[in-house]
Amino acid sequence: GSLHREYGIRTPEMDEVFIKRAMIEASAEVAALVSAEKLGTALPYLVAPIRALTHLISDASRETLAPYQEMGISTITAL
Repeated sequence: GSLHREYGIRTPEMDEVFIKRAMIEASAEVAALVSAEKLGTALPYLVAPIRALTHLISDASRETLAPYQEMGISTITAL
């Protein structure tokens, strides 16, 4: 998948959208494990807006993750 601040949580396959949406709707918290290369990108199909995300785990720099923190998303830097 991909994650974009404006375009949300996205996936390349339409079949995945409905499953992922159901999982998000049934969850109190939502975590995403996203590589630095996928941050700021937008694949074709929208799963959910970025505000659905609670936690973001990524190998991206702290500077790259800062805008997500400003949106109220907790971030964890994974090396």
